[in-house]
Order: sequence, then C-alpha cells, then structure tokens
Amino acid sequence: MESWFPGDAEKLKEYYGKGFREGVVSGNTAIEGIPKADVMRRLKTTTEATSKGPHHKTKHAPYALKLIRPGVVARASPHCARLFRAAERLAGNEVRRLGDPR
Repeated sequence: MESWFPGDAEKLKEYYGKGFREGVVSGNTAIEGIPKADVMRRLKTTTEATSKGPHHKTKHAPYALKLIRPGVVARASPHCARLFRAAERLAGNEVRRLGDPR
C-alpha cells in the first residue's frame, strides 16, 4: 500500500505536517516503477523530521491511507486504477444481486 503514497504526496504532507520533505517522494509520476525498498526508504527520509517521526507501517500507514485521494493515485498507478474498476464492478454486481435498497 505504501507504493501508492508517492502518488498523492500533497495528502501525505497534510498527514505528517511540518518537517515533511515532499521533494523526496513527489516528482515521479510512474510510481509503479519504484522498487518497494526505495519507497520505504524515501518515506522514512521524507518523514523523519516530522512530529510523527519516521514513517512506520502499522503506526502511520492506516491513517495516511485514509487521506490519499483514490483518483489522484489511480492516475499515477494503472494497477491501482484497474483494482478500483474491478472493485466497483464487483460492488455494482452485488448491489444488483441484492436489489437496490433505495
């Protein structure tokens, strides 16, 4: 999931606040091409001077994930966009199967 975070550096900055080094994670629009180890290293470097401290998967990722914008990330990640489309199709099929409660 952290591989999606550079796709919306603006919201990451909003979560981490003062001391966030946006330039370390932003600028690469081909986020799927960044190796996971590099993503994790960049997140740590980007966040180490914030009041929340260096990025930690279980401590920070769930909260950061709530803030990132799906549309922004999907534009930077074709795989993410495909996942979202599949989930929407499945959800739509389930709503039709159960009958629209409206």
